[in-house]
Amino acid sequence: MGVYKRPRESWFDANLRCRYGITIKEWKRLYRKQKGRCAICLKKAGRGRRGLHVDHNHKTGKVRGLLCPPCNRGLERLMAHLDRAVKYFLQ
Repeated sequence: MGVYKRPRESWFDANLRCRYGITIKEWKRLYRKQKGRCAICLKKAGRGRRGLHVDHNHKTGKVRGLLCPPCNRGLERLMAHLDRAVKYFLQ
């Protein structure tokens, strides 16, 4: 007899495995390590969509940590602007 998982948790586990190559157990370990806080701004995480997002290197796939949605979006924007700024500076 298998262990019953709530449907939401099993979806979350499948999503983590597919998108980031980690299990829900690994996600929970990161969450505990960060004390339920964003790795950048250190704000306490909300639930659901407002919870912590998995931050990863898009080239290597390596998971760096968990970020709140504003920091996750801000980091993406910062990297895009930084890349353009470096190209501009090196002209």
